[in-house]
Amino acid sequence: MNIYTYYDNVLEISSETQLELIEIWKESWSKNGWNPIVLDKSYINCSDTEMSYLENLPSVNPKNYEMSCFLRWNAMANIDGGWMCDYDVINRGFSPEDSKKYKSVSILQGHVPCLVYGTSEDYANIFKIFSTESLEFLTTINDRLHTSDMYAISYISKRESINCFNIIDDYPKREESILIHCSARSCVESNLTKKEAMLLIK
Repeated sequence: MNIYTYYDNVLEISSETQLELIEIWKESWSKNGWNPIVLDKSYINCSDTEMSYLENLPSVNPKNYEMSCFLRWNAMANIDGGWMCDYDVINRGFSPEDSKKYKSVSILQGHVPCLVYGTSEDYANIFKIFSTESLEFLTTINDRLHTSDMYAISYISKRESINCFNIIDDYPKREESILIHCSARSCVESNLTKKEAMLLIK
C-alpha cells in the first residue's frame, strides 16, 4: 500500500536536512510494509484564483512552508487520494492491514493532519474550503494574524464528515507507541533536532 508525503524546497528551511528526514521516514514506513512515495509541485493542479487566495493568507510561518501544507491536499486529490503523511512521523508498527479500518476521511492525531486518509473527493473538498474560506479560520499568535491547514482543520472538522482519532503520540515515545510524530515543538522541548529524534526511535 502506498503512503505519500509532500516535499517542496522551502528556502527558509534547510533542504538538505529535509531530504535526510525523508530518507529516515521512508525507512520506517518501508519496514512496516508500505510503499513510501514523495509528491512535489508537479502534482499540483489548482487555479490562479486559488493560488492567489492561499498566497495572501496571514501566517507566522514562512509563506512557502505554509503554502506547501495547503497544496499537499491538492496533490492528494490529483493522485486519487489515499494516505498522506508528514515526513516527521515514524512508523513503529502501523501496517497496511491496520489501515483498512479507516473507510472515510480520517485524521489520526486529532486535528493535526500529520497522517490523513481520504478519497480524491475528500482531499478536493477540503482543499476547496482552504482556498476559499481560510480567512474565516484566523487566530492571533504573538500579536500576528495566523492560519494554517492544521488550524483550519480544527474548524472544518466541526462541520464536515471528518473522523479525528488520537493514535499518534508526540515525541518522546511511549513504549507501546506505534506512530510517533517528531513535531518541531516536541523536539525543541526534548532539546533534540528532528533528525536526532527520528534516528533515536526508528
